[in-house]
Amino acid sequence: MKKRYWLCVIRPTDQDKLPSGSDFPMRVAVQDVFRALTGGHEADDCWSGWGVTEAGKDALLEVDTLRGENHLAKEELDSEHTR
Repeated sequence: MKKRYWLCVIRPTDQDKLPSGSDFPMRVAVQDVFRALTGGHEADDCWSGWGVTEAGKDALLEVDTLRGENHLAKEELDSEHTR
């Protein structure tokens, strides 16, 4: 079986506008949909958080690109971000 990771990036958000624990409801929603799509299979791991910096996001996308697994090119993300 070929193991794959799913990555979702949300554009930078003003941290002061986020309530404490705001990643939890989104993580639960993703887990619920994952179970529905996979016939009830539980994800082995699911984590999230608002602590990723721009450099951290770029590093994750760079690793993805080096593996040839990028589904949305870093250039597309960068161009979207500047609009």
